Amino acid sequence: MPVIKRDGFSSKKAQVGVLHALVNDISVFGAAYNWWTRRNAMGLRPDATNVVVSSALAAPITLFAAYLGGKLVYELGTGVGKGGSGKAKKAQ
Repeated sequence: MPVIKRDGFSSKKAQVGVLHALVNDISVFGAAYNWWTRRNAMGLRPDATNVVVSSALAAPITLFAAYLGGKLVYELGTGVGKGGSGKAKKAQ
């Protein structure tokens, strides 16, 4: 949100960040679906739908989200700070 507020949604960082978040949400929903449908199965055994969701959808989507996260960090220089206290410490 701070990037979108500062640069607007037209910046590359904001667009890749939002896409990264959406793809991660899809991956989490796939994992939640697998858990929900397997929670009462004996030994949590997957059925054919669970295998398709895990192997054909969740794994590639998770890898794409990881790629986008790497792009945010290594190409676009996005990081997570401690609330802006770094400048004050550097000045001391």
